[in-house]
Amino acid sequence: MTHAIIPLDGRHIEQISHISAAAFDPTYGEAWNVGQIIAIIGLPGYQLFGCMAPEGVRLAGFAIVRRMLDESELLLLAVHPAMQRCGMARTMIEYWRTDARKGGVERLLLEVRADNSARTLYQQMGFSRIATRPNYYRGGDGKLRDSETMQHLIVDNGDRQMSNIIQ
Repeated sequence: MTHAIIPLDGRHIEQISHISAAAFDPTYGEAWNVGQIIAIIGLPGYQLFGCMAPEGVRLAGFAIVRRMLDESELLLLAVHPAMQRCGMARTMIEYWRTDARKGGVERLLLEVRADNSARTLYQQMGFSRIATRPNYYRGGDGKLRDSETMQHLIVDNGDRQMSNIIQ
């Protein structure tokens, strides 16, 4: 199934906020609120895009990414629980990777709670752990959890070999 990706802006704030609140377990405080979403809309280097539900009428998921020079970082990715496990997160990550490559980005970064099941998807899509922050997340249950920083290099192998030589 093909999922349509659309750019998001201020007209989508309520939908983004609703999906964010529904998609994230409140134990961890990972969902973004309306104020946080409004604060980044229109800032240089930030991009919001979403995935439409199959009927094409409503937003089912969204991603917020930030680009800095030759890197792009996934700040938040969410799919409404009713639409999860349908390939939408994968579609948005593929869109992010393709768009970043076209823009000259060489490295994608993301940070994920170490016990988040999304890690499996990220690994399947070529991301690998490059760092761990011990006890970074404090859940509402009081437990501390590690954070993992993951990367995916999107430069051509020849380019990567050349950059290794230069370093």
